[in-house]
Formats: sequence, structure tokens, C-alpha cells
Amino acid sequence: MQNIPDTNEFLAKLQTENIVEKKRHSAIMPICTLLAGAALIAVSVATAMPDIVSFTLLVAGGIMVIVGFAYFLRIFDKKSGYYLYVKTHSRLRTHSVYVAASDKELCRQIVETKDFARLADVRKNNSTLTMLNVTVSDDNRFAVIQLYEYDLSFVPATECAVACDNEVQHIRTFLNKTVD
Repeated sequence: MQNIPDTNEFLAKLQTENIVEKKRHSAIMPICTLLAGAALIAVSVATAMPDIVSFTLLVAGGIMVIVGFAYFLRIFDKKSGYYLYVKTHSRLRTHSVYVAASDKELCRQIVETKDFARLADVRKNNSTLTMLNVTVSDDNRFAVIQLYEYDLSFVPATECAVACDNEVQHIRTFLNKTVD
């Protein structure tokens, strides 16, 4: 397979062109979860309660501390975060859609020619080695679509195609279609 940039690299390129913007996750929720978990642990240890209540508070507090710490760590991860479509400030969400192997060439043509109306002819299939990686804004005004094929892992088979405004409706309809 040739060296084709994947969807994340393409989105990073669009970020330099000021089409999308990468946002970092907020630290407020992880810190609140950590503090609430620590408070539950302190209450379970410091107050006289029946053993079952104390143990329940201790376990719940411990789980909250672990979850809060895990989410707190992702703040420092350079790859962590999410993209926004700059024009509408709508969040982009990525979907992996597995398609029937017999539709691989059709998908390749759709992505290369940007004829997204033909997505209605593509059949979804959960047991295949062909995947469409679709990133769509929440307001359905912007989308990036790319075909991936399995070669020990999923690798890009086509360049990314960008859809805006009315074209995105075809992609959203395809995403909402059930598996054949």
C-alpha cells in the first residue's frame, strides 16, 4: 500500500488552513470527580456508620478517584482533544463504518469522485475488511470521508474527501442506515 495520510493527519492539515480547530478537553470535570471521590473516602473513614454503608462509600469514592485520575491524565496527552468546524463551531465526530467487501470499488469511486449521493448503494457489513472512516460535524454542515482496507491493521486506501452543506446529508443518511 502507498503512504496515504490518514484522517487525523488530514484534519491536522485542515487545522493549519483554519477550516477546523482542535480543542483540548476541560480539566474541570476530572478535578471535580477526583475531589468528590476523595470526599466520599474521607467521609467513609471519618464518620461512624454501619460497615456496609462505610464500605459502599469507600468503594464508590475509590472508583470516582480512579476515573477522575484517568480523565485528568488525558489532558496532558497531545493526541487528546476534539475538532470543531470553524464556520459553525460544531464538534466533529468520527464513525467507522464497515462496508460489504463487494462494495469496496464502489466506495473507492465515491470517495475519489466525491459523488456522495451514491452512498445509498453501499451496503454495511460488520464482518468485512473494508471500512469507511467518516468524520461529520454535529450540525451536518461538514464531513471528511476516507476508505480504509485491512492489511494487518486498517490503513488508508484513498485520500480524504471533504463534503460541505448539502452533500453531507447523503453521508448522514448513509450513517443512519442499518446494517444489511
